[in-house]
Amino acid sequence: MIKTVDLKKMNRCAALLAGALFWTLPAAFASTAAGDNVRVNAPQLPGPAGQLGRAGFAVAASADGREILVGWDDIQGMCGPPMGRPCQPPSPPGLTGIAFSTDGGRTWTDLGAPPTANGFMAGGHVWIDRGGADNQTFFVISRARKLDDPTSIGQIGFVLNRGRFENGTFAFKDSQYLGPAKQGDLWRGPTVTAAKDGSGKVYVGLSNSRTLCGQATSGSGQIELLRSNDGGTTWEGPVVVGRDETYETFVGDPQCAARGRFQASPTTALGPFGEIYVTWQYGPPFQVYFDPISQETPPTVAYGFSRSLDGGQTFSLPRMLVTVSSMAENGPAGFTKDVMNDTPRIAVAQSGLHRGRIYVTYAASVREVHCASFLYSPKDYSPASSQTWLIWSDDRGETWSAPAPLGPPLPATGVKRYFPTVAAGPDGAVDVIYFESRETQFTADPRDLECPTTTNLGYFKKGRAHSLVDLWWTRSTDGGATFGPRVRVTSETSDWCAVQFDYGGLLFANFGDFLGLFPGADRTFAVWTDGRNGVPDTYFTTLGGPTR
Repeated sequence: MIKTVDLKKMNRCAALLAGALFWTLPAAFASTAAGDNVRVNAPQLPGPAGQLGRAGFAVAASADGREILVGWDDIQGMCGPPMGRPCQPPSPPGLTGIAFSTDGGRTWTDLGAPPTANGFMAGGHVWIDRGGADNQTFFVISRARKLDDPTSIGQIGFVLNRGRFENGTFAFKDSQYLGPAKQGDLWRGPTVTAAKDGSGKVYVGLSNSRTLCGQATSGSGQIELLRSNDGGTTWEGPVVVGRDETYETFVGDPQCAARGRFQASPTTALGPFGEIYVTWQYGPPFQVYFDPISQETPPTVAYGFSRSLDGGQTFSLPRMLVTVSSMAENGPAGFTKDVMNDTPRIAVAQSGLHRGRIYVTYAASVREVHCASFLYSPKDYSPASSQTWLIWSDDRGETWSAPAPLGPPLPATGVKRYFPTVAAGPDGAVDVIYFESRETQFTADPRDLECPTTTNLGYFKKGRAHSLVDLWWTRSTDGGATFGPRVRVTSETSDWCAVQFDYGGLLFANFGDFLGLFPGADRTFAVWTDGRNGVPDTYFTTLGGPTR
């Protein structure tokens, strides 16, 4: 029976004791170091020449770590058709930006958007992995946007690009569109995971907002998986991993498809014996509000988990790993998205003493935070702190460890940790990075609006503090039993209330929605969104290994 832990019901003394033991640090960790912070994207231009915003999401590297590919959300893609802004459009068009390095990340070349496919351009939320039969193919997948449709519904499926490093540069070899067979369904995500064993197996995880009650994209999300056995040339599926639970009555009922649970943000990982593991956001409960005055968002979320032991043909019944207080309404003051996704991340040890161990990271608010806003009126801001956590399993997900904090104890308010991302290296080391925002008041009046923020849904958020953000890293060399001292990765703190960002549509935020982390042979590669230059830029560094 799987262990389910509710952080709200943990004995306070036991939780404090666990935290103290978890942060008893051996001296061997003192040698960990982060490399230089390097901007990846080209310099940005404001309007009317361009648009400001490059939110870093994804990174993958060659086996020797010299050739690296990075991807981000690129708001420059709002220029020209189909989005129609009067500024210089990229060529090819796209809301995904790509850059490469051939010297281990010291210098970078900004390629702009990847090629289009079948009338669709890359639409952001990029994910990258390396694999294929030669183990040298890079898979770049993004949401797809119709080239002739400026509306948000132009996003239906995905654009998948494949490419390789050749002769000192990176070249895309082909592109294809992957989309739902049923009209009215909408695929969100995506993630791509490629086997490193030469088998050519590739997997794409997604959340499908299905057509229910005759209404397009009315479902609250069904977790599905596509699979390829030939390096992404042909695809099978999708197979259902976590079934849509939207309450459905009958066509014509005004409350049809009104209730359910959001199921979104799937991430996948492969085990050393061909296992496929998927974890995802389960909740908060979904409710279409029919009262034109107000809406309340429930404050809890769970993290779903399922596995396949037959190559992705079938999956086990979903299990809920933990239930915690959601981050949805507890984002930093400077975060420009209306709600924050509760995105879990997963990694599996491929070698070492703990080979096969599954690691899952997530963030949770220290208390329940409800939505406090009215339709088209100011949205309140919560100062509640949030912590990042890790759990692990040694038996293919049958049972799990108790959650362990990934940072020192928190005050009740003023410190928000979020976007924890985990990677397991070939030497068995476990790396975790996450953002930490110190929500800091610059004035003596606790009621004044120090960070008035317009969110992507048009709400005005009453930010009563500045968001001073850094990226932090911690490493475990004993399978997650203990972690070394936190290392500050960013050499400069970003004040996200002082960063210029051009509105990027309903699906884009100045911070992005997650971080990029990729394990190498002797170091780990990290990507994040950084505001030190007064605009959101994509930054890169190395963690551990020989210093530069």
